Amino acid sequence: MPKKSIKKKKYKIDENTNKIIQYEDGDLNTLEDVEEAIINEENESIVNDLIVKADEYESDKVTQIIEDDWWHCEERRQNIDNDIADVNVKITNATAIKSSFSSDVLLSDWYNNEKQIDDLTTNNRKLKIRNQELQNILHNNLGVVDQSVQDEINVNQATINSNNVTLTGLPESSVFELQLQTLESTLTTLESQRTFSGETETTDSAVLTQISVTETAITLKKYGKHYKATKHKLRVLNKDIVDLNERNRKSNVSIDIIQTHLTKIITGSYTEMVDGVEVTKQLLEGEYNPWLGDYSNLSKYDPNGNLITRPPKSSQPFISSVAKLKSDYFDMMTNRTVFEGFTSAATGEEHTYNAEIENQLNLVGAVMAGVDMLYTCTNNMSKVKTQIPHTADQIKQVFADGIMFKATTITIFNMKRDVLNNATTIEEITNTNWN
Repeated sequence: MPKKSIKKKKYKIDENTNKIIQYEDGDLNTLEDVEEAIINEENESIVNDLIVKADEYESDKVTQIIEDDWWHCEERRQNIDNDIADVNVKITNATAIKSSFSSDVLLSDWYNNEKQIDDLTTNNRKLKIRNQELQNILHNNLGVVDQSVQDEINVNQATINSNNVTLTGLPESSVFELQLQTLESTLTTLESQRTFSGETETTDSAVLTQISVTETAITLKKYGKHYKATKHKLRVLNKDIVDLNERNRKSNVSIDIIQTHLTKIITGSYTEMVDGVEVTKQLLEGEYNPWLGDYSNLSKYDPNGNLITRPPKSSQPFISSVAKLKSDYFDMMTNRTVFEGFTSAATGEEHTYNAEIENQLNLVGAVMAGVDMLYTCTNNMSKVKTQIPHTADQIKQVFADGIMFKATTITIFNMKRDVLNNATTIEEITNTNWN
């Protein structure tokens, strides 16, 4: 069923601007209010006035969206700051645990192996960075070789090569994992050899000694495993903080960009009325993520050097949305027109036949029955609704007239919808009318 019509008299007109400013359900303060009014309105001239008003409100809506995104970016930046603080605490704790391993207490072959790998790898990384710096110095000297620089590069490379040879000879962690498993299996076997007499343990002293030695060896192995796990955790945390710092940097840049847009809109610094479609669609649809994405293509400049971020007022995305509103209005009018009924002269005089869903089903049933019958219709001259005799052929003609009327109405709707879909200006939309 079509929605209740909002008659023109229920609108309040501004005497100065001659624009609609209010209707029965409340003030038209936002674009959403205007869109809702368009959807509920059946008077086509008012629909066109409301579409023009929707165009006026679009800039205000976009300004609010950009302001909201500014606060969104600020909130995101604060969250990232909190994340960084949290990761810093974790790194501090992990570093303290790692530092405690430097004690001479409970050192093991696994620990020493992991520590050596860590030290050699870190040394190689520093030497490679240093050699890159030295290579840049040589490159900047334009072919003039500084022998001291070259000598340092050679020494560093020799150290890297030596470290790599040492690293190649060090055991894999799997070797120590296997040793740990063997020790734990041995301990299980030894534990099974414990003996008791009443509540007094009578285990052979040699077995007890072996148990003690094995437990100590397991502790040492696990200490090395713990060091390896902590070292890995520290690497992950360090990477996390680098990533978070980069996201924080981009968040700060994006806040500056959006603040620039907002300031220019509020102060009227743009040379043209702008509607923000480009930047807001990028922000809302994920094409431009202000804290992770690339914003290099976000800013554009007009011929006067002013920063602009959105296309002219005739931007197609907004035109399409307004065209959709009027297309919905046409859809409502199509349904209402079809359901209001159709005219047929099958009986020799023009009569109007109801076309609600139930009436259409009844008409189909009458056609399928194929017999003469009384059928309800309204005489177009007398306006009297009553049942009158229809032959089977007349019923078929009424059905055919109804189908033709429905098809014609839908064809008109499709043609007008196509015009709206291809519209590029507000004027084209308001000039496309149902009647």
